[in-house]
Amino acid sequence: DIAYSTICNIEEELAELEVRSWGGIPNWKVLLQAKNSMFMYHALEHCLNEIGLHMGFGIWSDNSEKIVAIALDSGDTGAVARNAAAMRAVAPHMKPHKGGWVWFNIHHHSMSDCAWTLRIALKTGKVELVQEVHYSEEQRIECATLEAALAYVQANLWNQDYIDQGSSTTLVLEAN
Repeated sequence: DIAYSTICNIEEELAELEVRSWGGIPNWKVLLQAKNSMFMYHALEHCLNEIGLHMGFGIWSDNSEKIVAIALDSGDTGAVARNAAAMRAVAPHMKPHKGGWVWFNIHHHSMSDCAWTLRIALKTGKVELVQEVHYSEEQRIECATLEAALAYVQANLWNQDYIDQGSSTTLVLEAN
């Protein structure tokens, strides 16, 4: 239908104008909304990638917000500090889940076995890692700081297993 196509094109153009009006400073609340344009989706993906975070798959069912993810490689020097800074920049703009927690999905090497989230309580600053299997909580790990949680993720829930060798990085191939 031509009218529907025209409306979609206008909505995309308006989204682009809105993003440009921000002057290069992301409006995270708008970008994280589940129901916005493809332009906004790609803008969010770009903004997250710029600070070292990632798009998750889909939206959270309880708060209808796009999923933000982290992915730390095992030997990536500085990854904990980079991710902590990025998460602290985005977390205040996220819609809290029950209990006031914001969630970051964790992309890890065994994602087919279970799901992990890193959760931050915005009011108290508490941090925990939660493992779920078939939507049922299996394990909860309380962490003293965000950096401690990210160090645990890097050591145990890494996305890819790398050995950082200064300027070059080598992928470790595991024999099965």
